[in-house]
Amino acid sequence: MMRRIFLLALGAMALACAAMTQALAQQTDVLLLDEPTTYLDLAHQVEVLDLVVELNREHGTTVVMVLHELNLAARAADHLVAMKDGRIEVAGAPEEVLTEEHLARVFGLDARVLRAEEGGAPVVVPRRRCPCPAPTADEAAPGHERPGSGASGTAAP
Repeated sequence: MMRRIFLLALGAMALACAAMTQALAQQTDVLLLDEPTTYLDLAHQVEVLDLVVELNREHGTTVVMVLHELNLAARAADHLVAMKDGRIEVAGAPEEVLTEEHLARVFGLDARVLRAEEGGAPVVVPRRRCPCPAPTADEAAPGHERPGSGASGTAAP
C-alpha cells in the first residue's frame, strides 16, 4: 500500500515536470495550467511553481494558471484575479488583491494578511469563515439574483 501511494505522488510530480519540459521543447508563447500543483506535497508545489516562474522570466512564456492556494499564487504570480460566482471581483498585483477586505468579500474569510519578508509576497493566515458582506447596490437591485444567493441577497458560505 505504501509503495502505491509513493508511486502516485511521484506520478503527479513527473506529470507536472513533463508538462513543463514539453512547454520548453515546443517553445510555446503561452502556457495554460489548471491546478498544476494538485496532489503534490508542499516542497514539490514550490518546485513546480519555480519552474513556471522560470519559464516566464527566462524564456518569456506567458503563463495563465488556476491556483486555489492563495499563498502559492501570491508567491508565483505577478498578477492575480479573484473570482466569485463566475465574475471577476478584483484583479491586480498580489498585494492589491490579497487584502483582508477582499478576502472577506470574495471568499467570506476572516484572515490576516502578513508579509513573508521585506518586499516579499503577501501571506494569508486564515482565522475563520465570516458572514458574507452585505450585497453591493447593484446586487441589491430588484431582479438581480446571484447564483447561490438566499432570499436576503447574501451569498451562502
